[in-house]
Amino acid sequence: MRSISITSGKGGVGKTTIVANLALSLAEMNQRVLILDGDLGMSNIDIVFGVKTKKSLFDVVNGEVMENCITTVAKNVDILSGGNGISELTKINAFQRRDIFDQVQKLQFKYDFMLVDNSPGLHDYVLHLNATTDDVFIVLTNDPSSFADAYSLLKVLHSKYKKNEFKIITNQLSKIEGTKLYARFCDVVEKFMPVRLRLLESIPSDDNLKKIQQRINMRQNFSTSIFRSIANTLVIENNLNQNKSTLGHTESGLVSLFRPISGHA
Repeated sequence: MRSISITSGKGGVGKTTIVANLALSLAEMNQRVLILDGDLGMSNIDIVFGVKTKKSLFDVVNGEVMENCITTVAKNVDILSGGNGISELTKINAFQRRDIFDQVQKLQFKYDFMLVDNSPGLHDYVLHLNATTDDVFIVLTNDPSSFADAYSLLKVLHSKYKKNEFKIITNQLSKIEGTKLYARFCDVVEKFMPVRLRLLESIPSDDNLKKIQQRINMRQNFSTSIFRSIANTLVIENNLNQNKSTLGHTESGLVSLFRPISGHA
């Protein structure tokens, strides 16, 4: 299972809409997707899909079976709400962690991708989720505060957690505008940090992209070609990475979220 954090320095940049559309595009390619809503205290991915989850990751930490906390929202798309207790992941004891490890190992073979709809900002739990996923997608808009806060997030992830690769998605911008914004961001970042940046796509402003429920129920195809392009790229990369992971026995997906950043329980 390939884990991807969709994150940003500030809120309101469209992360949840991007996560939902990307999940549906991956699902259309017969990829099994688990969405983890990491927006502590403000989980809303279930609302976007028109459902209401009864249990969350907080219940898992407190002894509930993980599979009982997962909700199916579309074909090949499940969600695991972060609820209000994801910060408790930093406080679980060795016995709780071992039990969760065992449950997670079973899920590793059930899904192809896990998309983390992360909270904005530099809180410890946000940084932890970004640091432990396989990929970090930073959503960037033309708002100056989005630019500055994204830089701050990237700087901390690189300096404190040694993240060296980031993929950028510009939102609410045309391809030309998005490419220009990405170029400016690269100029600033690469002056101070030896990291690798890559522009995945520029997503134009389109209210239809927010109509997730209509896309599910009516099978309408709005401006989804961009998300299908991203999904296709991810599937190709995932197939290549699976071979490397098998050879190297690397740990990925949900398992890493319950592993302390340094040391083991």
